[in-house]
Amino acid sequence: MKKSIFSLMAVFAMLFNLYACGGGKHDADNYSMNENRIVNSQPESSDSASKKSTLLTPEELISICGLTEDEYKDKDLNFFIEFFMLTKENVTKYNVHALLADHIKTRNVEYLFDGTAEKRTSDLTKDISCIAFYENINTACNSVFIDFNANKKWVYESRYIFWDLDSFDSKDIPADELNQLTESFDEFGVFSLKDKINKSNITDPMSFTFVVEYEDGSRFKVSRSGLPSKILPDFYDEWREILFS
Repeated sequence: MKKSIFSLMAVFAMLFNLYACGGGKHDADNYSMNENRIVNSQPESSDSASKKSTLLTPEELISICGLTEDEYKDKDLNFFIEFFMLTKENVTKYNVHALLADHIKTRNVEYLFDGTAEKRTSDLTKDISCIAFYENINTACNSVFIDFNANKKWVYESRYIFWDLDSFDSKDIPADELNQLTESFDEFGVFSLKDKINKSNITDPMSFTFVVEYEDGSRFKVSRSGLPSKILPDFYDEWREILFS
């Protein structure tokens, strides 16, 4: 009797395993097909689209869309094409005439804060391309941007300017003043600062980020947030005064 029971159990186990393996494979195939269907129903990302297709040249865009010289004479077509990732496969899906009429190239420098560039560790006062600084106090954001190549400085209290510098006025800053600026920062010890992030709940939080980009694309960056008495260096007031003057 026991032998018969064990035999029946073995048969059931074998049948169950066969079914499970077959069913599992079938479910996996269905999942794979459904997953592809879901993915394919979504718009392609800019990266994947650019890998599969070659972006149009300005000449091709003009020819395919029948653009007149008046429509594109004051436009940066290369930027326009890259902005919309226009290819021969997708360009006819857009109303290019309307988009081009409304398209304005912005001077967005938010990339400076993304932390993707190579870190600069030496000669921190040489070959500077630009400096960006923002400070958050409660809900106010104060911004400074300095273009060392154009000798221009943007200084704004309670404004975030980095999404488009061209939307804000700048002032000229002499080259010798720029040199004094970087020397002062070095003397203060700005380039020795390290990141300091306080994640605990505090009643009077603030933060600041300071970025220097160099001609070779490398950057020095420091970010701090938390209670002012804990994160601000001793020279912060003097440093800030120079930045915002």
